[in-house]
Amino acid sequence: MGTFTIYIFQIITVILGSGLLVYMLWRGLILLSSKGLIKMNVKNWSRKKKILLGLISLIAITLVLYPPTVRSWMEKWGTTEIERNMTLPDDDFISNPKVVTNHAITIDAPPTEVWKWLVQVGGYRAGWYSLTWAENLFGMGIYNKYEIRPEWQNLELGPLCFNQIGDCWPVVDIEPGKYLVLHIDNRVDDSDWDSIFYASTGETVKLRMWKSFPDDDYLDLTSWILYIEELPDGKSRLISRMHKTWETEKPIQNFMFKLSGEEMHCLMDIEMLKQIKDCAEGNASKYTNTPLPEGGIN
Repeated sequence: MGTFTIYIFQIITVILGSGLLVYMLWRGLILLSSKGLIKMNVKNWSRKKKILLGLISLIAITLVLYPPTVRSWMEKWGTTEIERNMTLPDDDFISNPKVVTNHAITIDAPPTEVWKWLVQVGGYRAGWYSLTWAENLFGMGIYNKYEIRPEWQNLELGPLCFNQIGDCWPVVDIEPGKYLVLHIDNRVDDSDWDSIFYASTGETVKLRMWKSFPDDDYLDLTSWILYIEELPDGKSRLISRMHKTWETEKPIQNFMFKLSGEEMHCLMDIEMLKQIKDCAEGNASKYTNTPLPEGGIN
Protein backbone atom coordinates (compact mmCIF):
# COMPACT_ATOMS: atom_id res chain seq x y z
CA MET A 1 0.00 0.00 0.00
CA GLY A 2 1.37 3.42 -0.97
CA THR A 3 2.45 6.03 1.57
CA PHE A 4 -0.24 8.52 0.56
CA THR A 5 -2.92 5.81 0.64
CA ILE A 6 -1.89 4.77 4.16
CA TYR A 7 -2.00 8.42 5.25
CA ILE A 8 -5.53 8.90 3.88
CA PHE A 9 -6.63 5.60 5.44
CA GLN A 10 -5.35 6.72 8.84
CA ILE A 11 -7.13 10.08 8.57
CA ILE A 12 -10.40 8.31 7.67
CA THR A 13 -9.91 5.97 10.64
CA VAL A 14 -9.43 8.93 12.99
CA ILE A 15 -12.53 10.67 11.60
CA LEU A 16 -14.62 7.51 11.96
CA GLY A 17 -13.33 7.03 15.50
CA SER A 18 -14.19 10.63 16.30
CA GLY A 19 -17.67 10.11 14.85
CA LEU A 20 -18.17 7.08 17.09
CA LEU A 21 -17.17 9.14 20.12
CA VAL A 22 -19.60 11.90 19.12
CA TYR A 23 -22.40 9.31 18.82
CA MET A 24 -21.55 7.87 22.25
CA LEU A 25 -21.54 11.35 23.77
CA TRP A 26 -24.91 12.08 22.18
CA ARG A 27 -26.43 8.85 23.52
CA GLY A 28 -24.97 9.68 26.92
CA LEU A 29 -26.57 13.12 26.91
CA ILE A 30 -29.97 11.60 26.02
CA LEU A 31 -29.65 9.08 28.85
CA LEU A 32 -28.60 11.69 31.42
CA SER A 33 -31.37 14.02 30.27
CA SER A 34 -34.05 11.31 30.50
CA LYS A 35 -33.00 10.52 34.07
CA GLY A 36 -33.07 14.18 35.03
CA LEU A 37 -29.37 14.21 35.84
CA ILE A 38 -28.75 17.20 33.57
CA LYS A 39 -31.04 20.13 32.93
CA MET A 40 -31.11 19.81 29.16
CA ASN A 41 -33.93 18.37 27.11
CA VAL A 42 -31.68 17.35 24.24
CA LYS A 43 -34.47 15.48 22.43
CA ASN A 44 -36.21 18.78 21.80
CA TRP A 45 -33.21 20.42 20.20
CA SER A 46 -33.76 21.49 16.60
CA ARG A 47 -32.24 19.43 13.80
CA LYS A 48 -30.04 22.35 12.83
CA LYS A 49 -28.67 22.64 16.36
CA LYS A 50 -27.98 18.90 16.57
CA ILE A 51 -26.09 18.90 13.26
CA LEU A 52 -24.07 22.01 14.15
CA LEU A 53 -23.04 20.72 17.58
CA GLY A 54 -22.29 17.32 16.08
CA LEU A 55 -19.99 18.80 13.43
CA ILE A 56 -18.22 21.02 15.96
CA SER A 57 -17.71 18.01 18.25
CA LEU A 58 -16.47 15.87 15.36
CA ILE A 59 -13.91 18.47 14.27
CA ALA A 60 -12.74 19.11 17.84
CA ILE A 61 -12.25 15.43 18.66
CA THR A 62 -10.52 14.77 15.32
CA LEU A 63 -8.07 17.62 15.98
CA VAL A 64 -7.34 16.19 19.43
CA LEU A 65 -6.80 12.63 18.14
CA TYR A 66 -4.79 13.54 15.02
CA PRO A 67 -1.44 14.53 16.67
CA PRO A 68 -0.94 11.39 18.83
CA THR A 69 -2.04 9.06 16.04
CA VAL A 70 -1.46 10.13 12.42
CA ARG A 71 1.14 12.85 13.06
CA SER A 72 3.07 10.70 15.52
CA TRP A 73 3.15 7.90 12.92
CA MET A 74 4.48 10.32 10.30
CA GLU A 75 7.11 11.97 12.49
CA LYS A 76 8.81 8.77 13.66
CA TRP A 77 7.97 6.30 10.87
CA GLY A 78 10.13 3.18 10.95
CA THR A 79 12.50 4.41 13.68
CA THR A 80 13.40 2.98 17.06
CA GLU A 81 13.74 5.08 20.20
CA ILE A 82 17.50 4.57 20.06
CA GLU A 83 17.63 5.94 16.51
CA ARG A 84 15.51 8.95 17.42
CA ASN A 85 17.89 9.78 20.27
CA MET A 86 21.18 9.05 18.50
CA THR A 87 23.43 11.96 17.59
CA LEU A 88 23.82 12.59 13.88
CA PRO A 89 25.95 15.14 12.00
CA ASP A 90 24.49 18.67 11.97
CA ASP A 91 22.11 18.02 14.87
CA ASP A 92 23.30 21.29 16.43
CA PHE A 93 22.49 23.56 13.45
CA ILE A 94 19.07 24.45 14.91
CA SER A 95 19.08 24.70 18.69
CA ASN A 96 15.32 24.78 19.25
CA PRO A 97 13.56 23.24 16.25
CA LYS A 98 9.80 23.57 15.98
CA VAL A 99 9.57 20.39 13.95
CA VAL A 100 11.69 17.23 14.24
CA THR A 101 11.05 14.21 12.04
CA ASN A 102 12.83 10.84 12.08
CA HIS A 103 12.29 8.15 9.46
CA ALA A 104 14.19 4.94 8.82
CA ILE A 105 14.07 1.78 6.74
CA THR A 106 16.05 -1.44 6.60
CA ILE A 107 17.51 -2.25 3.19
CA ASP A 108 18.71 -5.69 2.13
CA ALA A 109 21.79 -4.28 0.44
CA PRO A 110 25.20 -3.00 1.64
CA PRO A 111 25.81 0.74 2.21
CA THR A 112 27.83 0.99 -1.03
CA GLU A 113 24.78 -0.04 -3.04
CA VAL A 114 22.43 2.28 -1.12
CA TRP A 115 24.81 5.20 -1.62
CA LYS A 116 24.79 4.76 -5.41
CA TRP A 117 21.10 5.72 -5.39
CA LEU A 118 21.19 8.26 -2.57
CA VAL A 119 24.03 10.33 -4.01
CA GLN A 120 22.07 10.87 -7.24
CA VAL A 121 19.31 12.96 -5.64
CA GLY A 122 18.55 16.44 -6.95
CA GLY A 123 17.05 18.37 -9.80
CA TYR A 124 18.71 17.67 -13.18
CA ARG A 125 19.97 14.51 -11.51
CA ALA A 126 17.85 11.49 -10.53
CA GLY A 127 15.16 13.54 -8.77
CA TRP A 128 13.95 12.52 -5.30
CA TYR A 129 12.44 9.04 -5.80
CA SER A 130 9.16 10.21 -4.37
CA LEU A 131 5.59 11.24 -5.18
CA THR A 132 6.34 13.11 -8.39
CA TRP A 133 2.68 13.87 -9.08
CA ALA A 134 2.40 15.66 -5.72
CA GLU A 135 5.65 17.60 -6.19
CA ASN A 136 4.59 18.81 -9.62
CA LEU A 137 1.20 20.05 -8.42
CA PHE A 138 3.13 23.19 -7.50
CA GLY A 139 4.91 23.48 -10.84
CA MET A 140 8.30 22.35 -9.53
CA GLY A 141 9.19 20.34 -12.61
CA ILE A 142 10.66 17.38 -10.73
CA TYR A 143 11.70 14.30 -12.73
CA ASN A 144 12.78 10.91 -11.40
CA LYS A 145 15.22 8.50 -13.04
CA TYR A 146 15.39 4.97 -11.68
CA GLU A 147 18.81 4.08 -13.03
CA ILE A 148 22.43 4.50 -12.00
CA ARG A 149 24.30 7.13 -14.04
CA PRO A 150 28.08 7.63 -13.67
CA GLU A 151 27.77 11.42 -14.03
CA TRP A 152 25.50 11.54 -10.96
CA GLN A 153 27.79 9.56 -8.69
CA ASN A 154 29.70 12.67 -7.56
CA LEU A 155 28.11 15.21 -5.25
CA GLU A 156 29.99 18.26 -4.02
CA LEU A 157 29.39 20.86 -1.35
CA GLY A 158 27.32 23.78 -2.57
CA PRO A 159 23.93 24.46 -4.14
CA LEU A 160 21.94 21.34 -5.06
CA CYS A 161 18.89 22.00 -7.20
CA PHE A 162 15.77 20.71 -5.49
CA ASN A 163 13.72 21.07 -8.67
CA GLN A 164 14.02 22.24 -12.28
CA ILE A 165 13.32 25.92 -11.59
CA GLY A 166 16.44 26.88 -9.65
CA ASP A 167 15.38 26.37 -6.01
CA CYS A 168 18.27 24.85 -4.04
CA TRP A 169 18.96 22.99 -0.83
CA PRO A 170 22.74 23.47 -0.44
CA VAL A 171 24.84 20.44 0.49
CA VAL A 172 26.73 21.58 3.61
CA ASP A 173 28.33 18.30 4.67
CA ILE A 174 28.96 14.97 2.97
CA GLU A 175 30.84 11.76 3.71
CA PRO A 176 30.68 9.54 0.62
CA GLY A 177 29.10 6.20 1.37
CA LYS A 178 27.84 7.40 4.75
CA TYR A 179 25.73 10.57 4.81
CA LEU A 180 24.84 13.90 3.28
CA VAL A 181 23.41 17.02 4.90
CA LEU A 182 21.20 19.59 3.17
CA HIS A 183 20.18 23.02 4.47
CA ILE A 184 17.63 25.72 3.96
CA ASP A 185 18.84 29.03 5.37
CA ASN A 186 17.30 32.14 3.83
CA ARG A 187 19.92 34.30 5.54
CA VAL A 188 22.55 33.00 3.09
CA ASP A 189 23.71 35.31 0.30
CA ASP A 190 23.09 33.42 -2.94
CA SER A 191 23.95 36.29 -5.30
CA ASP A 192 27.10 34.55 -6.61
CA TRP A 193 25.42 31.21 -7.37
CA ASP A 194 25.38 29.92 -10.96
CA SER A 195 22.47 29.67 -13.40
CA ILE A 196 20.73 26.63 -14.81
CA PHE A 197 19.08 26.07 -18.17
CA TYR A 198 15.44 25.05 -17.74
CA ALA A 199 14.82 23.06 -20.92
CA SER A 200 11.05 22.83 -20.51
CA THR A 201 10.69 26.58 -21.05
CA GLY A 202 13.97 27.34 -22.79
CA GLU A 203 14.85 29.83 -20.06
CA THR A 204 18.00 30.23 -18.00
CA VAL A 205 17.11 30.35 -14.32
CA LYS A 206 19.27 31.78 -11.56
CA LEU A 207 20.09 29.31 -8.80
CA ARG A 208 18.73 30.55 -5.49
CA MET A 209 18.18 29.42 -1.94
CA TRP A 210 14.85 27.67 -1.53
CA LYS A 211 12.17 30.30 -0.86
CA SER A 212 8.99 29.20 0.88
CA PHE A 213 7.34 32.55 0.11
CA PRO A 214 7.98 35.40 -2.37
CA ASP A 215 8.76 37.99 0.29
CA ASP A 216 11.75 38.01 2.65
CA ASP A 217 9.84 38.90 5.80
CA TYR A 218 10.54 35.62 7.58
CA LEU A 219 13.26 33.28 8.83
CA ASP A 220 13.39 29.75 7.42
CA LEU A 221 15.95 27.24 8.71
CA THR A 222 15.99 23.54 7.86
CA SER A 223 18.54 20.79 8.34
CA TRP A 224 17.97 17.47 6.55
CA ILE A 225 20.38 14.57 6.97
CA LEU A 226 20.28 11.28 5.12
CA TYR A 227 22.45 8.77 6.98
CA ILE A 228 23.40 5.18 6.11
CA GLU A 229 24.18 2.78 8.94
CA GLU A 230 25.82 -0.56 8.15
CA LEU A 231 24.07 -3.65 9.51
CA PRO A 232 25.24 -7.28 9.72
CA ASP A 233 24.66 -9.73 6.85
CA GLY A 234 25.22 -7.12 4.14
CA LYS A 235 22.21 -4.99 5.09
CA SER A 236 21.85 -1.25 5.72
CA ARG A 237 19.70 1.12 7.67
CA LEU A 238 18.81 4.38 5.91
CA ILE A 239 17.89 7.10 8.39
CA SER A 240 16.38 10.47 7.50
CA ARG A 241 16.17 13.26 10.07
CA MET A 242 14.88 16.78 9.62
CA HIS A 243 15.02 19.75 11.99
CA LYS A 244 13.05 22.84 11.06
CA THR A 245 12.29 26.21 12.60
CA TRP A 246 10.93 29.50 11.35
CA GLU A 247 9.94 32.98 12.44
CA THR A 248 7.12 34.96 10.85
CA GLU A 249 4.43 37.41 11.89
CA LYS A 250 1.96 36.20 9.28
CA PRO A 251 -0.50 33.51 10.45
CA ILE A 252 -0.86 31.95 6.99
CA GLN A 253 2.91 31.58 6.67
CA ASN A 254 3.10 30.01 10.11
CA PHE A 255 0.42 27.50 9.11
CA MET A 256 2.16 26.68 5.82
CA PHE A 257 5.54 26.22 7.52
CA LYS A 258 3.92 23.79 9.94
CA LEU A 259 2.15 21.94 7.13
CA SER A 260 5.23 21.70 4.89
CA GLY A 261 7.51 20.73 7.77
CA GLU A 262 5.31 17.91 8.96
CA GLU A 263 2.68 16.46 6.64
CA MET A 264 4.20 17.33 3.26
CA HIS A 265 7.81 16.54 4.12
CA CYS A 266 6.95 13.33 5.97
CA LEU A 267 4.87 11.90 3.13
CA MET A 268 7.54 12.67 0.53
CA ASP A 269 10.39 11.51 2.76
CA ILE A 270 8.80 8.18 3.68
CA GLU A 271 8.06 7.45 0.03
CA MET A 272 11.64 8.35 -0.90
CA LEU A 273 13.06 5.85 1.61
CA LYS A 274 10.76 3.14 0.28
CA GLN A 275 11.80 3.77 -3.31
CA ILE A 276 15.53 3.89 -2.50
CA LYS A 277 15.07 0.57 -0.71
CA ASP A 278 13.45 -0.95 -3.79
CA CYS A 279 16.15 0.41 -6.09
CA ALA A 280 19.06 -0.71 -3.89
CA GLU A 281 17.52 -4.18 -3.59
CA GLY A 282 17.38 -4.51 -7.38
CA ASN A 283 13.72 -3.64 -7.90
CA ALA A 284 14.08 -0.31 -9.72
CA SER A 285 12.18 -1.74 -12.69
CA LYS A 286 8.90 -1.48 -10.77
CA TYR A 287 9.08 2.30 -11.24
CA THR A 288 8.74 4.31 -14.43
CA ASN A 289 11.26 6.96 -15.42
CA THR A 290 9.72 10.39 -15.87
CA PRO A 291 11.03 12.59 -18.71
CA LEU A 292 14.22 14.47 -17.90
CA PRO A 293 14.80 17.64 -19.93
CA GLU A 294 18.27 18.07 -21.30
CA GLY A 295 20.22 20.87 -19.73
CA GLY A 296 22.42 21.61 -16.77
CA ILE A 297 24.51 24.15 -14.97
CA ASN A 298 25.83 26.82 -17.33
